[in-house]
Amino acid sequence: MIVLDQFTLGPRNNSTNATKLPVKLGVALLKDRNGRIDLDLPVSGSLDDPKFSIAGLVWKAVLNILVKVATSPFSLLGAMFGGGEELQYVDFAPGAATLDATQTNKLNTLAKALFERPALSLEISASVDPAADGEMASGQKLKDKMKSLRLQELTARGQPAPALNEFQLEPKDYERLLRRAYKEAFKTDPERALREAREPSATTNASIASGTRPPMEMIKGAMQLMQTSKGQVAAEAPKAAAPTISGATLARPKTADELVLEEMERRLMATSPATDDDLRELMQQRSASVQKFLLDTGKVTAERMFLVGPKPFDPNVTGMARATFSLN
Repeated sequence: MIVLDQFTLGPRNNSTNATKLPVKLGVALLKDRNGRIDLDLPVSGSLDDPKFSIAGLVWKAVLNILVKVATSPFSLLGAMFGGGEELQYVDFAPGAATLDATQTNKLNTLAKALFERPALSLEISASVDPAADGEMASGQKLKDKMKSLRLQELTARGQPAPALNEFQLEPKDYERLLRRAYKEAFKTDPERALREAREPSATTNASIASGTRPPMEMIKGAMQLMQTSKGQVAAEAPKAAAPTISGATLARPKTADELVLEEMERRLMATSPATDDDLRELMQQRSASVQKFLLDTGKVTAERMFLVGPKPFDPNVTGMARATFSLN
């Protein structure tokens, strides 16, 4: 074991022979809170040999470490504190900016590592999966719109209205407001669309005459909804226990009301899809969520963390719902 105490770097050398490896980052990774670098370095040889050099062996070991730092710094950090290469990122559920227990465990390990290596700083950037995150973000926009409508109702009655993100909307109010929004958007109701899908010859002609005929894509969707629900609802008994196979509980079939509710949500979400700005905001929320968690551990200070702004993304390319880290 060789210990380097208070090892520091000299000024940058512009010599063509100077190493291009990340020496500063390597030293920051190796140096503990007390300014010591412990190198588990097997040494053999004779002190009488003029070619024998402790400094040469130490520098060779440091160079080997610097190569690892250049290629995979988080592998080296993970080898010291646990977690391996996976310390470099945390994943999120689609549309979410909150962290689950598995990811917070990784961040706790990362916080411990940063505490023990005070010379390190962390860059935090986030990304999205345009498809999965976009769908969930559209759903959240719809729910927020229903909340806003309900808060408007409460305010009109003189009742106090809490902040939107703190307000819990009752399911019955959500469905009522969703139906109202659906009728306003499509000038019809979902049950009527189902009836017109069942009897297009009679009811569709009446709709044309009244000028309230729903768009063809709505009728197609209603027919798909009918096909989906066929057999499910008919076989369902009220409050029946969920069927099982070999002791495993299966999900119960959805009721007709539940299927209609999903159809309304799907159609309204399509009228107001998530925008690029919505996805960029989600990325910022994910970065901020990670930063807050690390700050709350009390082991990492704010000046050691840097949030990288959202980068342009291609909605046609599959992405990842995660925050990624870089060490400096």
